[in-house]
Order: sequence, then C-alpha cells, then structure tokens
Amino acid sequence: MRLRRFSAIVLAALTLPVLMFGLIDPLEGGIALLVAAGLVAATWWLSKIGIPRLEWASWTAAIVFGVVAIAWAVTLWSPAERATGQGISMPWPLLALLIAYELAVVSTLVGGVVYLVRLIRSA
Repeated sequence: MRLRRFSAIVLAALTLPVLMFGLIDPLEGGIALLVAAGLVAATWWLSKIGIPRLEWASWTAAIVFGVVAIAWAVTLWSPAERATGQGISMPWPLLALLIAYELAVVSTLVGGVVYLVRLIRSA
C-alpha cells in the first residue's frame, strides 16, 4: 500500500509540469491537458483518493473554452483570406474566451497542487 501511495505522489508531481504546457494555447495546450487527465486518472487509480473539485471542474472548463475558441478561430479564417495571405483581426469575445481558457488552466494547476498536497498528507 505504501508503494502505491508513493507512486501516486510521483505521478501527481509529474502531472504539474504537463499542466504548465497547457498554458501555451488551446491547440497545443489542449493536448497537454488531455495527457494530464490521463496522469490524474492513473494517480486516482493508484491512490483511491478523490480528485479535488477545483481540479476536475477547472479542467472541464478549460477544455470547453479551448474547443469553443479553436472552433471560432477556425471559422474566422475564410478561404479568401488564406489565398491572399492576409491576417485576421481577433474579436474581443474570442480574446475573452482565450483569457478564460488561460484562467481555467491556472485554476487546474492550482487544483493539481492541492491534489499533490492531499496525497502527501495521506501518506
């Protein structure tokens, strides 16, 4: 049992740097968030200690904000703009979505630290 808890602590500690990559942007950072979700699931499976609501709710919000922002950004870039090579201007609601994504990732990172502390205290 002690080995499982120690392994869970190591996995939780490895999850934090992966979550840091989530701050890049929704496209590349979303992949890091999915990898972090797998690590957190493995940590939970090893430790059987509940994942803090701050972590999983923030993770869900980050994924939703990221998917909506990516979908909106893709629809803004029309084929005519691709042909001319002109850039696009970012509307303020899209910028607000990206800021909300970043805040959700930071909140997920804080939840990861809370989970790590919870695991260390249980050991």
